[in-house]
Amino acid sequence: SFIFLFSLIGTVLVGGLLITTLSNIVQQRKEDIDLGLAEYKKLEGHTVIIGFGDYATHIAKNALKDEKAIVALMTNQNMLKVRSRLRVELLDSYIDRLYLISGEMTTEADIAEKLCLPKAKDVYVLGEAKEFGVDSKCIECVKFISKARGENEDKELVYYLLYTAIKKMCQVMAYDNAYSTTFQILCP
Repeated sequence: SFIFLFSLIGTVLVGGLLITTLSNIVQQRKEDIDLGLAEYKKLEGHTVIIGFGDYATHIAKNALKDEKAIVALMTNQNMLKVRSRLRVELLDSYIDRLYLISGEMTTEADIAEKLCLPKAKDVYVLGEAKEFGVDSKCIECVKFISKARGENEDKELVYYLLYTAIKKMCQVMAYDNAYSTTFQILCP
């Protein structure tokens, strides 16, 4: 009787420990997703948006109209605020296919490791809304994207750049020749 009671108590304790561990793992994953810290290594054929503002919401909405589309949006802004704004402006079915990623557009590691660029379909380099020096940061980001793609020349990647100053168009054309990549310019 004593052995039975002892084994019953042990089973309850081990079961409780297992449930606690599993719930902590699920809770940590949810927090990582909410804060944009989750890693998405299996993205393919997706649209990448770098930077968040009015244009990013519009681009995501248009891309996600296709029921198979996936969008990875990287920003350095507060993820909870970004997520709540997107929930207001996008359908729930769109939110399920939108991956928010916390990162800096001027950090090569963030560009290379977080966005699955070799398998991306489109890249929109928009910059952060109301951030100083966004044009130069966009150009720096394009360099990181080209480097991250490496030798993946079998699939042409289209960059869409948002420039705040029309006079920057000459610089974009120079990048077009240097990187032999298709650029489309979005003018605000």
